[in-house]
Amino acid sequence: LPREQDRTEGAPEAGPRPATLVSLRRMPRDYLVWSLFTFFYGNFCCLGLAALVFSIKSRDAKVLGDVESAEEHGKTDRCLSVVALALAIVSMIVSIIVMATSMDKRNPRLIDRAG
Repeated sequence: LPREQDRTEGAPEAGPRPATLVSLRRMPRDYLVWSLFTFFYGNFCCLGLAALVFSIKSRDAKVLGDVESAEEHGKTDRCLSVVALALAIVSMIVSIIVMATSMDKRNPRLIDRAG
């Protein structure tokens, strides 16, 4: 018992300590580069513009520290970018197919040279 008393006599009293909160939450992405690419190269029905607007809103919210709003705008931006690029790619493929098939009908000499 004497050893235990020696240790506890000089020790400070245990009391409430100030808590330090460390946020381990990852900052959401804003997809600005992807939105710019979609705006310039795949702006189908102005979806690229909408994606760019939501990307800028997400970046602004992230700078202000509003993580929930930044995350929500980032998700909307990503969905709009995916839809805009998918529709732009599909429309390009359809345009190429239509042009290739209509070229045969317009210029019959192309068929004679190939055959």
